[in-house]
Amino acid sequence: MRYVLQTVVTLFFILAGTARAQVTLIDFDNIPSYPTPVDSFGHMFPGLSLISSNTWLADSVNNNVFQNIHNRSISTFDGTLRIAFDLPVHSITMDLGSGNIGDTLTIGVIGLLGNQLVFSNSFVTHPVPQGGDEIRAFNIGIVDTILISKTGGGSWLTMDNLSFTVPEPSAGAIAVLGLACAFFQRRKLKPRQG
Repeated sequence: MRYVLQTVVTLFFILAGTARAQVTLIDFDNIPSYPTPVDSFGHMFPGLSLISSNTWLADSVNNNVFQNIHNRSISTFDGTLRIAFDLPVHSITMDLGSGNIGDTLTIGVIGLLGNQLVFSNSFVTHPVPQGGDEIRAFNIGIVDTILISKTGGGSWLTMDNLSFTVPEPSAGAIAVLGLACAFFQRRKLKPRQG
């Protein structure tokens, strides 16, 4: 019996490892106008909520100075943005930029899963050919919350192109789990002879 259960659990995780994943990209182009606080529209995006105690605002950027940040974005001068995901996610990326040409920023990104630290990364913006300072921040780890804040530099921090991946269980993993449940239920119902 124990061997059967171990085999079923092992098969479930092997098949779950080959599962598809859903990638979500939020480019902030449909947000309200400047200077609407992020907290007032933080629930409009699929799969997450944005919370900043009204320190992050809807913004727009000069498309001529950035490489990856375009049109609408969200920005702060001094505040922490909390992104709470509806489900655990991984492979989180975002474009972070400085509000002033030539001002380098240092940005901290902390990832949590159930209030346990998963990662704590620091990113520094750098000049791009168009003149602005920006960085594409890649964060690896399964989290349900991230915290973003400026940790160094004297200008506005702007963020655009937030993307994340939500793992989906594969059909095979769900089938194995269903068969295991049916097997154990049948075994439970079968009268013992003795």
